[in-house]
Amino acid sequence: MMMEVAISTLLVLSGSSAVSSQPTDTFKGCTIPEFSWATYSTSTTARMYAMRGAVTDSHVLAAGFVKSTVDTDVGEDIAEEFTLTGPFSVDDPRGENAVTVSVDLKSYSASAGAKENAGGSFGQYDIGVAKIDKLTGVPDDFVVIRGDAMDETTGLAALGDAAVLSGHFTGNLTAGLADGSFRTIWNSNVGEGGVADDADQFHPNQKDASALTGKDDGFVIKANTETGSVEWMVHYPQSNQDSQITSVDLDDDLNVFGSGYTCTLTEGAEKKVCDAIVAMFASEDGSLMWERSFPELGALFFVSFDREDGGLYVAGSTTFGGSGKDAKDHPHCPDDSCSVIMRLDSSDGTVDWIRTVKGSARWGVFDQSGGLELADEEKDGPYLYVALDDTGEGGVEDASLNRGTSYGGCLAQNGTFTPEYHVFLKKVVTQDDCDFFDESGNSKYVSREAEEAMPASSVDNGVRCGTTSGSDACLMKLHKHTGLPVWAVDVPPVAGLVPSADGSSVDISGWYYPGRAPAFFDSVQLPGYLREGGLGSQTSGTYNARISAESGKGEYVMHSGGGSKDRLYDMVGDREGNLYNIGYHMNLRTNWGNNLKTIMEEMDVGPADAGSEAVETHMYVSKLAAQTASQVTPSCLTECNGTTDEA
Repeated sequence: MMMEVAISTLLVLSGSSAVSSQPTDTFKGCTIPEFSWATYSTSTTARMYAMRGAVTDSHVLAAGFVKSTVDTDVGEDIAEEFTLTGPFSVDDPRGENAVTVSVDLKSYSASAGAKENAGGSFGQYDIGVAKIDKLTGVPDDFVVIRGDAMDETTGLAALGDAAVLSGHFTGNLTAGLADGSFRTIWNSNVGEGGVADDADQFHPNQKDASALTGKDDGFVIKANTETGSVEWMVHYPQSNQDSQITSVDLDDDLNVFGSGYTCTLTEGAEKKVCDAIVAMFASEDGSLMWERSFPELGALFFVSFDREDGGLYVAGSTTFGGSGKDAKDHPHCPDDSCSVIMRLDSSDGTVDWIRTVKGSARWGVFDQSGGLELADEEKDGPYLYVALDDTGEGGVEDASLNRGTSYGGCLAQNGTFTPEYHVFLKKVVTQDDCDFFDESGNSKYVSREAEEAMPASSVDNGVRCGTTSGSDACLMKLHKHTGLPVWAVDVPPVAGLVPSADGSSVDISGWYYPGRAPAFFDSVQLPGYLREGGLGSQTSGTYNARISAESGKGEYVMHSGGGSKDRLYDMVGDREGNLYNIGYHMNLRTNWGNNLKTIMEEMDVGPADAGSEAVETHMYVSKLAAQTASQVTPSCLTECNGTTDEA
């Protein structure tokens, strides 16, 4: 990739070409961190899809949707269907000394919901949140919030002893509150006391997301991480089609920000129309403080609050379904569809700046949509990292990031214009800054909307996605105050993104099926894992990769897996630099990176009856130790100097 922006000064250079040659010395670092432990769900009487993670001072939280696999049509409900067991470690790979937490789930009739290919019904899922000691991997608790129908969890954030969850539901959802009472919300298309209709409620496998995808309403829940009790639950957004809060974050007062979408089918129309939304909810009771709709966007996938200056960052797409079928007209998108990144004012949602790039990112809970995170300003600088799927994909394209809002700045009396990113790096520029920058005192501040503002397209720094053929996603670094692109790297689909604690790098993670699409990190191709007795066309794996924060150059990529539905859907990090992978699989034997190999036995399956893969789908959390604490040369290499090419 072409790196033509000097990070320290944001110097914009010129003379770049649209396509660069593929690097051959990247993602080949000699040393990689080690895995400390993994924790798994372990019972066949429950199925858990862990989709989102968050960290507190002492714990890692993993949220998703969980169901009892006991079909009350053919058998009686049993107690404590769900079990969570850990840790499995290098010293105890079978988890013989592990701790198990058991939780009772509600069992439903499989005939009462839309049929699920994996068995049972999509109408049986409830909200589940695992709480695991982040030092030891010991599970402490598992909280369930029940509802009669499909409950899908897609957003999770934590701060102090507060956690907030979001997603959408089809029937009803009931939460036990801290005061001992219960609150039930009913899908607006069902009504109080109603039952979800399979014919129009459940479309989880709809390949064309621009078509009917169910009639879901959104929810936002705030809970206490110490007690597990729910403080409040709000029913938002509501629509006569699909709607959802896909991502959440908290400010320092524990007010909640949410981003997502709402889809509506008007009378007489053949297709729904989806608009992106952002909203703010009060810490005390979840009351709506403000909301903003973006009809020029199909959905927003991520939201992140800036604790340094109060900015609010979101990312999404001009299309909901990922194609031109439902793409919106956007003033800054000259293509059929675009991926979009914005900075908003957190007090009311007004737009500060917009950046667009050619892409067809779509929302889907089982998609690897990417991520959005702020860098540590003290250690890295005032930057924003964003990864979006289907951005600059499908061959070598010219998908420049130099589009969107114009740049303001300072206009000197002699007519010299200095763009804002050259005036001050660590703040939003104002008239006072222009006076300081130009000692004559005659410099004029030019807003981004003014006629004298500098068009984004006039920046010629060569930062673009789509320079590597065959990559699906793009990882981007931007100056957070102005949106100036710093660098961009083409990578396979990304499910998790964490800027490193020391500010030197950014970590990404995800999953891949080589039989569907090879996973290339520049010149490095990842292998697939094949379980015993599995089909060679059905290999799979997960990855953890590290990229230099300064240059965007790949440092290493590490693969893990067991060959049976290897899925990684989120990754979170703590202040110490540890990383936590969150996902699910059907592995009994799993290879984590270069050092941890675990063997899990389902608690209700005897050794003589066990096969080469699990009976059920199980959630997992695995810990990748901080680089400073554990970084080793892989045991398969006797020595390594520079890169693995010299091993």
